[in-house]
Amino acid sequence: MYFRKGCLVINLSGAIPVVRIHWTALALAFIVNGFRFEPVAWLAVLFVILIHELGHAAAVLKARADVVAIRMDALGGCCEWVGSVTRAQRLLIVWGGVLAQLILFGIALVANIFIGPYISDFLYPFLYILLQWNLILVALNLLPIKPLDGYDAWGLLSMTLKDWRRRRHSARRRRLTAETIKKIQELERLEPKLRPNPEIKEMMNQIIRRAAAEHKAKNQVPENNED
Repeated sequence: MYFRKGCLVINLSGAIPVVRIHWTALALAFIVNGFRFEPVAWLAVLFVILIHELGHAAAVLKARADVVAIRMDALGGCCEWVGSVTRAQRLLIVWGGVLAQLILFGIALVANIFIGPYISDFLYPFLYILLQWNLILVALNLLPIKPLDGYDAWGLLSMTLKDWRRRRHSARRRRLTAETIKKIQELERLEPKLRPNPEIKEMMNQIIRRAAAEHKAKNQVPENNED
């Protein structure tokens, strides 16, 4: 741990190599706390930002990409990472910070229910930040404005849902085609015994040819459009 160019640099030996906390992050905590001198509340704001970035980092590692560093400054925080990920993994990375904050809110809510009445006045601002300002920061972060997470989060969510629906429809078509082919094969095995009318047989052949042509045409269209 050391100071360099206005940053507190914390070197870690693990999946997250380094955490850099710029002095302006403390100014952000001061502003969020309403310009009041409450160091415990400032620490809570920095803790919320850190949990948010750790949520991003956890999603990056889940996608088998590499975390370069976690940075905190006056604009909030940033999880720097490198690697090739799919669209679904990118979606999880973008939403990882908000999900981590919501988990933190749930833990703080339970803590408030059980130990809130007994917590000291000195520590109460910490719990207050985890409950109220945590949710406010979630809402602000999801605004579709660059460089907030909401700028990418909603678009990626929409594209991922479209991909999921397309894969679902394709799987349904394949299943129906397989069931149709299975029934046709059963009819072909029964054909010597049934001896169907020639007109019915020709109609069945036309249906088989049409289904095979549609199946071939649909299989020529690519189904996955992930980055």
